[in-house]
Amino acid sequence: MQKSLSYAPWLSTLGAVALLAVVAWLTDQLAKRAFRGFARRVAARTRSTWDDHIIDRRVFGRIAHVLPALVTYYGVGLALGVAPGEEASAALSPFLAVTYLLVRRV
Repeated sequence: MQKSLSYAPWLSTLGAVALLAVVAWLTDQLAKRAFRGFARRVAARTRSTWDDHIIDRRVFGRIAHVLPALVTYYGVGLALGVAPGEEASAALSPFLAVTYLLVRRV
């Protein structure tokens, strides 16, 4: 298999980026479920109504979007085959993380 990918190194990079996207998506789904479940359990135990409004506005689901951005931020260097200390990774990682957050906002 190594020999077959030697003529198309972009194919392995594309696969790594696709894997990173899937991992970020799974992180998003799991984080939203965990944050919402925890917030609902805590809000159900209180008599105040302000926490119910926070639950209704899905604040914790939006906060959970930070975790896939962090996965993207730290994983893009590995996916692109760039060492953590190199300049390309340092410039590209924040751009991709911010782009992910902006796309998720829409």
